Amino acid sequence: MREIKRDIVSALIFAKDGKLFQGMKDSGKGGVYSDCWHIPGGGVDEGESKEEALKREIAEETGIDVSGYKIVLVDDAGRGESNKILSTGENIICKMKFSVYKVEINDKNSDEIKVSLDDDLVKYRWTDPKELGNLKLTPPSTELFKKLGYLLQYGNMKLYFARHGETNSNLQKGAVSFDDRLTDNGRLQAQQLAARIDGIPIDLIIASPQKRTKETAGIIAKIIGGDVQDVALLEERRWPSEMEGKLLNEPEVEKIFALIREKSNDEPSWHYSDEENFLDIKNRARLFIEYVSGLTEENILAVSHEYFIKMVIATMMLGDGLTYDIFRSFFHFTLLANASLTLCVEENGVWKLATLNCQK
Repeated sequence: MREIKRDIVSALIFAKDGKLFQGMKDSGKGGVYSDCWHIPGGGVDEGESKEEALKREIAEETGIDVSGYKIVLVDDAGRGESNKILSTGENIICKMKFSVYKVEINDKNSDEIKVSLDDDLVKYRWTDPKELGNLKLTPPSTELFKKLGYLLQYGNMKLYFARHGETNSNLQKGAVSFDDRLTDNGRLQAQQLAARIDGIPIDLIIASPQKRTKETAGIIAKIIGGDVQDVALLEERRWPSEMEGKLLNEPEVEKIFALIREKSNDEPSWHYSDEENFLDIKNRARLFIEYVSGLTEENILAVSHEYFIKMVIATMMLGDGLTYDIFRSFFHFTLLANASLTLCVEENGVWKLATLNCQK
């Protein structure tokens, strides 16, 4: 079988703010890795230099003119081959050599660069390199980013926590309602969160069975695809039923909270009535960590609540050493907005916090 050689060039295009350009192909048209994020590039035509081909491919695919910027070769070790059938009917082997170049647009931030996609790409994004591990990348891109140090090499499991969208209780800043629903803005937040998640490989979606989390998870699943499994371990902390429907600044509620704070230090197993005390919720967080660690899926999205997400993170960090006072300080120190995304990764049996309260 006859062999031909082909040079392939691609570009790491960085804006002034350090973000990297990536595009995604139309999955409806098929093709290789059509559901993954690519860097622009293509084949070198006869009579072209590699840099000329690179500028042409970037302009054709993205509409970005990089002719006035420095182009630096960063990797040319990539090799590959594939069978092709020519228009004549001849079956050949195409041996490819891949060259990757870095282009820095050092006078414009990503939101200042005009992009005009061709028919090959249907959407694009400017990515902070620290977020590359959250995206579904082509296998060649994954290897390249690891080699260049752009991609952190995490363990086998990624656990994405999503807090539910805004509710009426959130709007009233302190209303206690155990079965709140999303506001119109909360539903919009869930849609925006789904758009951020779209493109991240998610193998399993699990959610607290409470209405606000189920609705958030359902909106996400409808956009990114997949089914939602209810997991009771993800529920928000259960407070005394005497607080249902009341505001946190009401005297009765303030009295209950003050008593709970006092007893949580002196008598950890004490209950006011039917609530979960600190030891109960800490134990549930431990059970959830055991549950999720035993799953076979590698990329899990868990839709839950502020208190419980923070409890899981603190338990991952300190285990049995987590006390009520430490957690209370941790809870008030950390921010976790509605519809925010938090990433925990497992490395050799140890959980680590990679991203907290991501809202972009």
